[in-house]
Amino acid sequence: MAMTEADRFKMHLGLRNMLGDEVANSLMEHLPPSGWSDVARVRDIERIEAEMKDGFTGIRNTLRATIAAMIAVSIGIVAMFVQLNQLIAGL
Repeated sequence: MAMTEADRFKMHLGLRNMLGDEVANSLMEHLPPSGWSDVARVRDIERIEAEMKDGFTGIRNTLRATIAAMIAVSIGIVAMFVQLNQLIAGL
């Protein structure tokens, strides 16, 4: 069950009564703002890093294939211009 702001306030009041204002405030400052379920764990970050790495690998491979295709098309165009130039020179 998620902790509400009202629950946090009650906890803060209880801590203040038991430990004093300074210690209670310090403890509350170290708690996550909306509960531990919203805090990322190391394995969460590692999973996201792995997904990003896979995504960038896919982008890199697509970019390489696109560049290779553009180079091949460019070579074909240059070859056509050379043939056209030779054909015109032969007229």
